[in-house]
Amino acid sequence: MYIFDNPEFIRLVRTKLRPKTMLSYALGALMIFGGAIAFTYWVETSMNRWGLTVAVPISRIMRSSFFAVTGLQLAVTALFGVGLAAQNVTLEKERVTLDFQRLVAMGPTRLAIGKLFGAPAEAFFMTAIGSIFALFTSLGSDLPFDIFIQSQIVVFGFGVVASSFGLMCSSISEKTQQATGMAVGLGIPLYSAYSSWSNSSVWGAANPIFLLKEFSSGSYSFFVSTIDFCHLRLPYIVGFLIINPLLVWLNVTIASRRIADVELSFMTPRQGLIAFLIVQALLFGDTSSYGAYNGLTPLKVFHFTNLFTFIFLAFALTPGAELVRGRVFRASQGSHWKVVFEFTNRLQDSPSIMAMLHLSLAYIVSTAIHVAIVIFTIAPPGNVVLFEILLTIMNVSIGLAVAGMLLYIQVYSDKGCFKTGILLLMLALLVPPIGMLIATLHDPLISSINFVRISPFAYINGIEKLNDNGSMLISPAVCATLAVAFCVLSALRIRFLLDVEQVKRDRAAKVPTA
Repeated sequence: MYIFDNPEFIRLVRTKLRPKTMLSYALGALMIFGGAIAFTYWVETSMNRWGLTVAVPISRIMRSSFFAVTGLQLAVTALFGVGLAAQNVTLEKERVTLDFQRLVAMGPTRLAIGKLFGAPAEAFFMTAIGSIFALFTSLGSDLPFDIFIQSQIVVFGFGVVASSFGLMCSSISEKTQQATGMAVGLGIPLYSAYSSWSNSSVWGAANPIFLLKEFSSGSYSFFVSTIDFCHLRLPYIVGFLIINPLLVWLNVTIASRRIADVELSFMTPRQGLIAFLIVQALLFGDTSSYGAYNGLTPLKVFHFTNLFTFIFLAFALTPGAELVRGRVFRASQGSHWKVVFEFTNRLQDSPSIMAMLHLSLAYIVSTAIHVAIVIFTIAPPGNVVLFEILLTIMNVSIGLAVAGMLLYIQVYSDKGCFKTGILLLMLALLVPPIGMLIATLHDPLISSINFVRISPFAYINGIEKLNDNGSMLISPAVCATLAVAFCVLSALRIRFLLDVEQVKRDRAAKVPTA
């Protein structure tokens, strides 16, 4: 087995689950899950003891206890697991033992998988003990046995997702406190976005809390409670198993790259293309759920998701500053444009601009397919083709602008590339809404149309407001201008550095030798 014969997995399990440690965690699990059952029993029977209601059947008490136990299982495996995983790689860095692990001939991906399942071993152990309590309460209730199976798949499946996210944060950070803060700071907003999709879609079914809530409803049935995907009716658990393994793959891919070398990009161009195509396939498969919507909702969902995808891939495909600056100083004088648009899949030392151009071609094809699907299946009102073209240009320009911005930061300063890039990106996205809010507070009669013209997110959300407005080209034009500006600035800075290096070489050649 790829896991159970993994040296890193075996090492972490033996280190973390010693007999005394297992006994202490078993007692802790007994108190947590046993206490949940006792508390549920007290709540369900307290009204009867006071003579305010009739006797409660034991099956109802066991049913309530089952969902109390599974809810605590989910909390333990997710919260405890993400905390343990977020400490693993950073502790290895602080103890200066990660370099020795890189020398082991098992590859960074296998090492990352071993850490994925070995680092949160204590959380999985406690959750497994909770499964015994869940099984006991399930057998004593009127619940079908398949709900117990599905709930355990949800609990352990999301535990792996949370652990992979913590491992990814740990591989990016240098200190344990930074990794934990990143896991908490990013985990909450990402999960909020993760759970905000329509529950009738595959995205909503990937939410574990939503699934446990559905399991607890008396109307849930495996073949009746379904989602729309690729015009097929699929059970909720299938939607959960479609999305969450992809999230694990994404997090493990980033972690393995960072374990191999901190200067490598988070993803290779091929992995970035695969991730992009997966997102497109999920969006196309989910179009059948748009039948309940009218207007431009399908168009907004498609391009809004791709906007986030392009921004993420621009960061993920950008290598470290040391690799990029090394590539710059190895170039010959006058080859600054070649450096800007170079595409190197072997060493991963090239800027991400050319990789983003390759993704843009795939995005154009994907948009053409989406136009055909929308026109022939949903047919929203308005000039949908024009809107699709404008949003495609805007999203492509944003991706290239972010890639060019990161390259400019790298060649200008070798420190804080990603932090500075994220800060500038957040400012660019927050300034228009804040400016619009201030203007509205100053004068309530100010129209939001000025805000929609500039902000990309508001442009997608309010594109129908620009249907009869002659300024609908402003936001795509601004984004395209930023893309060209950052590419030109990067090229000028690279040319300056190459000219300086050439002057140094010329001076060194003129110095007489002793």
